[in-house]
Amino acid sequence: MRKLSWVSIVLAIILFAPTSVAHAEDEESSPDSLKLGKSMGLSEEESRARYDWTVEFSQMADKLSHQYPEVYADARIIDEATAGYILFTTEVPDEARLLVKELPVSIDLRTGAL
Repeated sequence: MRKLSWVSIVLAIILFAPTSVAHAEDEESSPDSLKLGKSMGLSEEESRARYDWTVEFSQMADKLSHQYPEVYADARIIDEATAGYILFTTEVPDEARLLVKELPVSIDLRTGAL
């Protein structure tokens, strides 16, 4: 049986929690993320800008956790879904530096996890 990564668990929480930010599918925002944005007074465009990147971030973190299990430690979406970070135990893999540049928000690459 395959062990779920922390990122997979967080993504499940994001998708199924009552106040969650659900992900975009095939470049379209899910109704849940649009509903959440609307409840916060955001337009459809603002909702997409704020929340759609979280799915790509979660997938990216999951990929890094599998490719670099010896140095990957954690990944979090922070600041009301306007930023994030990925934590490593030692050096940040070059691939991580390239991947985070593809996201429309600031992703901090940190080291020093115990």
